[in-house]
Amino acid sequence: MYINKSTAKILQLFIGHITESFTLREVARRLNMYVSLAHRAIRPLIDAKIVERDKHKNLSLNYKIHHETIAFAEYLRRDNFLGRFKEVKFFADEVIKKIEQ
Repeated sequence: MYINKSTAKILQLFIGHITESFTLREVARRLNMYVSLAHRAIRPLIDAKIVERDKHKNLSLNYKIHHETIAFAEYLRRDNFLGRFKEVKFFADEVIKKIEQ
């Protein structure tokens, strides 16, 4: 499955709130995107059954399958976090170097 920038942002939102469900409009509002862009980005996730719709048409993450996609989105979230805090990234790099020795 091809993951573009918008799809990755949506995956990161769902993984950050793994037990919650959202409407399409709420996803678009939280990510500051147009609803049509959010719909086009969510459609492949729904087709791949990574995101599910319930009977009220709310969207939620199906975290029981597709572990590799979820791990990739967690990796992106980690990079975003460490990118904001350079000192934490340098500390983490030093710890990893010490562990490898």
